[in-house]
Amino acid sequence: MACEQDYYTIMCGMQELDFQGNAVPSDLVLIGEHAFPLVMSPRGQVLMAASHYGKGRVVVLGHEGYLTRFPDLIKNAIKWLMSRSGDAGIDLIAFIKAGGGLIMGGQAWNWAATHPKENTIKNFPGNKVCSVAGIYFTENYGKVAICPVPRKIPFSWRAVSIRTNFKDDLHFLLEGVSEFDIQGSTVPSEVMVHGPLAFPIAVTPEGKAFIAGAYYGQGRVILLTHESYMDRDSLSTFMVNAIKWLDQDRKDVIGIEPRLKPARTVLSKSGLDCQVTGFREDLSIYVCTSYSDARCAEIQEFVAEGGGLLIGGHAWHWEKTHFGCNVMTDYPGNHILNKMGLCLLGNMLSTELYKAPEICKEGYHFRSMLHRFAEHVHLGQKLTEHEESCLKQLGNDCASYLQMQCHDSSSYTSVFALLSDIVKLGVPQVSSNCPVESAKDLLILHIATGLYKASPDPDALLPYIIKDRSTLPTVSNARFRISAKTEGETSVADWVNRIRQAPAPWAELEFENIVMTLKSEFVRNLDRPDEVAKLWDTIMRSIADLAAKPGKFPRKERFVADVQISAGFMHSGYPVMMQDISAPELVDVQKAYKDGLWGQIHELGHNQQRGVWEFPPHTTECTCNLWSLYVHEKVLGLNGGNAHPGITLQNRQDRIKSYCDGGKDLKNWCIWTALETYMQLKEKFGWDAFKKVFALYNDMNGVPTDNAGKMNLYAETFSKVVKLNLCPFFKAWGWPIQPNTQKKLSHLPEWSDHPMVQYA
Repeated sequence: MACEQDYYTIMCGMQELDFQGNAVPSDLVLIGEHAFPLVMSPRGQVLMAASHYGKGRVVVLGHEGYLTRFPDLIKNAIKWLMSRSGDAGIDLIAFIKAGGGLIMGGQAWNWAATHPKENTIKNFPGNKVCSVAGIYFTENYGKVAICPVPRKIPFSWRAVSIRTNFKDDLHFLLEGVSEFDIQGSTVPSEVMVHGPLAFPIAVTPEGKAFIAGAYYGQGRVILLTHESYMDRDSLSTFMVNAIKWLDQDRKDVIGIEPRLKPARTVLSKSGLDCQVTGFREDLSIYVCTSYSDARCAEIQEFVAEGGGLLIGGHAWHWEKTHFGCNVMTDYPGNHILNKMGLCLLGNMLSTELYKAPEICKEGYHFRSMLHRFAEHVHLGQKLTEHEESCLKQLGNDCASYLQMQCHDSSSYTSVFALLSDIVKLGVPQVSSNCPVESAKDLLILHIATGLYKASPDPDALLPYIIKDRSTLPTVSNARFRISAKTEGETSVADWVNRIRQAPAPWAELEFENIVMTLKSEFVRNLDRPDEVAKLWDTIMRSIADLAAKPGKFPRKERFVADVQISAGFMHSGYPVMMQDISAPELVDVQKAYKDGLWGQIHELGHNQQRGVWEFPPHTTECTCNLWSLYVHEKVLGLNGGNAHPGITLQNRQDRIKSYCDGGKDLKNWCIWTALETYMQLKEKFGWDAFKKVFALYNDMNGVPTDNAGKMNLYAETFSKVVKLNLCPFFKAWGWPIQPNTQKKLSHLPEWSDHPMVQYA
């Protein structure tokens, strides 16, 4: 890392620095890629730092007294600064950018005490210069001590926490804002807030941010995770506050990217001069999308030197259409935002009505939560109940952050080092006899996995991650030629006589549309893999058949059976996960025909569910069972209670009666009760009706996003397929059928003898 050589030049010849005495320093905050600490106190406070800006260099001391106390250090610093010096100018920032060198000494705690109502980060005079290079004085005291000078850039896990709060900023931004209405068809991404001077503004109840802000240099940035929020009337109060916060009372021109022209109406409510224009250096604020990085360096410089940036866009569609790319490092908007401490993720968030956060309550922040977890691991400090609930989010953020793999950034490497220290303290050694039982252990496993993938030297981490590794022979500088015929089939004889006894601990069975990963012990005695293949080929084709899709899957499904999975006994996704106790069921053909495979097909059914005909939470654990019913009936020859005890005739009748006696309240229409609705449709109209309905949905656009709208569309679609008006049937189940739907279907004969008539 280039910063390491810079550090060595400045600190050359020094063993320790004595900070004891009357000169009490300020704690410094560092952001961006180029700022790095020179001296760090035992508490992890940065007392001296250095950075680059443009062609120039900056050294910042946490107290002006250090300019004379440490003459050798100052000599080294001057030598380092002079190696890139340019022409001096009147403006210090222009001087540095052109190649000048600057040593600045001072402390901000005294200034902050005499300016109690002012923002130190923004208004302290020294910060108006050194902040462009990513170094800020704070109002916090630095702990004085004798500080050793390490060989490499100093690091402490204590330094990762944020050193300021953003309550004043949130008070300003949320003035008059009680909620964020992002309901509708525009789906936002999640934003990761990872910088020391970045903060979440609007979050889901789970703590996932969809609007965030940050300080960067002398300027500020606000990120909206969908550009359409800029022209939404329901968010206009917040947008006006945001514009004023970004403008910092300069009242100059707000430049709006031409493709965001509709936002001008809302943003003009700020009373400022909003113009549709391309990027210009004379703007107060630039408003743009995150879909291009064409002016990346210019925009970053614009903000660093005092400009405001309002940027909007989502990354989930980009990730889906850029297979194999890393959204953290390759998405255009993140080229702009990462240095500012913000990053758009590929995750989609729900489009709901969210309450504005309570400013008095401390919310989730990646760095502060990471610091608290480090305290928990290193010092045994107990986490609060709220902090325990944040560990899952912290694990997701650690994994995302590590994907940046920005090993030439001191900000990134400090977090990487902290996570490495946590892993080196001990990783749970998971086995069937030692399952993961705590959120802490689960988080450490997530961190270890992410570190190993991101590390420039993963082998150095491996002994900490896996304690008892088998001693295997190592071959260096070997070259192998492998010839393989991928038109991917094993003969039964090869399987029985050779392959199934291979020493690998895991086995993979790959069939036409599915791959199974399970421990080798479960296939050692498998004599007829061809029969297993035939069964699963038939099952997977039937799954595609019911979904009205081609028999050949565009991507094969996967089963993985392991000793411990992330949720439940089985769960859907890619791959479908299950406890390894269920693994033998995957390859036991006779048992499948006798007892069924309800759980496995249930999870594959989850993978077939589509939001356009789903009504969550009512049908989440219901419509997936349509595939279980279909496969058990058509492939395995098992119906009713033979397929699952939950659908015996008596259980079905009892559920309907209980639901009707309870007033047909939709909050009780879920799981088996909801499945009864679909089973009655199937018993009247057959599976072909469902296939035709699914086929129509496969090509349907403009589907409502709310449950009531989707339920009316489903009733209309199914009615047209079977050429009967099904409104009376769905109304009998308590569905919110609207008069307009009934009018659309009034030309069809009504299904008057439906099974729910007796419960009317």
